[in-house]
Amino acid sequence: MYAVAASVLRSAGRADDAADVVMDVMTGLVGKPPTGPITNWEAYLITATRHRAIDLIRSANVRHHGGELPATERIDRLDDTYETVIDRLDDRALGGHLWDFLAHLDHRSRRILWEYKMLGRPRADLAREFDVTPARISQISTEALERLREKFREEGLER
Repeated sequence: MYAVAASVLRSAGRADDAADVVMDVMTGLVGKPPTGPITNWEAYLITATRHRAIDLIRSANVRHHGGELPATERIDRLDDTYETVIDRLDDRALGGHLWDFLAHLDHRSRRILWEYKMLGRPRADLAREFDVTPARISQISTEALERLREKFREEGLER
């Protein structure tokens, strides 16, 4: 929420007010909760934050002291913010699928893949730990990645 508020307010030179915008949104929700069902709370909170940041930019006090954003720039910034939020939501969904698919790997392959590719541990260290050659560490991680890719293809989730 803070990143969304800061990105909207940055063009108006008000990025320092991002924390206040987030606090206003949260306080407003506590004071007056939504009346209807919310299917995606993350999207709801981000939209509320974006709207509150725009309200702040359009407020008389900000206009008087700092001017208003040009309309075209404001629209471009909001489109960028929207795309960023959508990309983050997509990444989280894919991350959830990845987590599920990791369960299809055996313990050794999963651990080697995680530590070699995700944590960046050297092959030589892992080779000593698993009592294999460094080349075998590469092979195991490559095979595990290919199994994960295949699982994504089977589920129609490849990019």
